[in-house]
Amino acid sequence: MGGRGVVLRPLQPGHSRSACPPTWRPTVDAVLGNPDTDIEHLTRRSPITYADAITAPLLVLQGAHDPRVPQDESDQIVTRLRARGIDVRYDIYPDEGHGFSNRTNEIKAYGDIAQFLLTHLMRK
Repeated sequence: MGGRGVVLRPLQPGHSRSACPPTWRPTVDAVLGNPDTDIEHLTRRSPITYADAITAPLLVLQGAHDPRVPQDESDQIVTRLRARGIDVRYDIYPDEGHGFSNRTNEIKAYGDIAQFLLTHLMRK
């Protein structure tokens, strides 16, 4: 979630521009690409394009009210990886957007991230 997470990703192809506030659209278009006109560029940069190459366990943190990363996009990659038997922990924060505004959620998430890393990096 936000710049604090492990993965930063562009808009996925087909992402609805309505998910971004109108005032953000020029910046989104300039920095990430326009989902209506830059489909090849976005496809190359989208994690869903490379989902079949992911073999490591994955932790996905999702704010249910995220205007930049709609939950259905996270749902897509989680579903695709789980269908292949990849270990995916998917935590949805029902009262968060893009990044943490609730300090309790943020503290819990960092604890969960640490535990996830310890669990998967310390395996023998």
